[in-house]
Amino acid sequence: ACLYIASSLVSTFVSVAPMVSIYAVFGREILEQLLFFYLFLYFLQVPGFWRSLRNALYFATFITCLLAYAEVYAGTNPLIPFIPDGWLDFRAGILRARSTFFHPIAYACFLNLVFPFVVVDFLNTRRNERRVALAVLGIAILVAALFTVSRAPWIILALEVAGLVLWECRRDLRRMAFIVTLGCIAVGAAFLSYQLNETVQDLFEPFINPSKVEEGSTEYYRVVVFEAVWERVQSARIFFGYGPNAFNYADIEVTYNNTTRIIQEPDLHYARILFEFGAIGSGLILLLIFRGIGRGVHNLRRSEPEQQRWIIAALAGVVSFVLVNFTVSMFSMFPLGMIFWLSMAVALHEAPAGTGPHRPEPVPAKNRATA
Repeated sequence: ACLYIASSLVSTFVSVAPMVSIYAVFGREILEQLLFFYLFLYFLQVPGFWRSLRNALYFATFITCLLAYAEVYAGTNPLIPFIPDGWLDFRAGILRARSTFFHPIAYACFLNLVFPFVVVDFLNTRRNERRVALAVLGIAILVAALFTVSRAPWIILALEVAGLVLWECRRDLRRMAFIVTLGCIAVGAAFLSYQLNETVQDLFEPFINPSKVEEGSTEYYRVVVFEAVWERVQSARIFFGYGPNAFNYADIEVTYNNTTRIIQEPDLHYARILFEFGAIGSGLILLLIFRGIGRGVHNLRRSEPEQQRWIIAALAGVVSFVLVNFTVSMFSMFPLGMIFWLSMAVALHEAPAGTGPHRPEPVPAKNRATA
């Protein structure tokens, strides 16, 4: 982390927009992300903090789900006038729900980060009323995610579900075989739907047949952006980049959909960090993240079963967010970056059984006789 901050400061020193980069380093990188991570890591040791934080996060998530349903039902979002450059987004003729977020895919990323915790909380709790509430929330998240019409988050959410289910069934070969069979049936149904449904074909054609990507598509745009970024960093800037948050100030021109324009958003996070931080800074960022994932896996291997579920949920959120940022640039977006680092803190938090975020759910008095 110290090497990454040092590299960011060097990138700021050579930035094409120094004041913007200074704010980005101290406001976005240090305060909004790394500081949150270390604060979470500290407060997760406080009894009751993790449970209170989860409940607040669940409540906020449920409210966003209700707003997403209202948005789809009404065909509009009353928050659009308050969102900079906000507009109603449609894909294949379907309105994409964004709830309180600036873009539907940002909302889908948020749901993907929260969902694994809801599943694990459902599995861990012994209180029936809480189980019912968590089941309702889990279903609400899945439906809201469907309404975002965000393909990459859909795929990653499916992988999250598959990973959590396989982890739970890993010691039971019969259940494992049953789950794998269900998974094969689901994949077959999805393939059949792709073959027979024109809307599904329109949505997933760029994933199935990349050679048929149209010039006006978002997939083509990401390819063009990466090519433009790679061309611009072929200089001394390759080492430390153009400066944190300087992407919008570097006048990167691309020809997209028969129009030459200056791009403002990369829609590809790893192209963005390469451009802004250079090879050294982006390498240190990725090293920081992957070392965190490796440490989480290490904690997973030596933790007790109650702890392992929380670590698996946290790692599922971390890995899913890393993957989805191949199609977006969301690490610096609040609260997505904050929840990502919360997940990382939960995965890295070392606590003895019965403490911290891995504390098992207390058994209600009326159920103790049968627990």
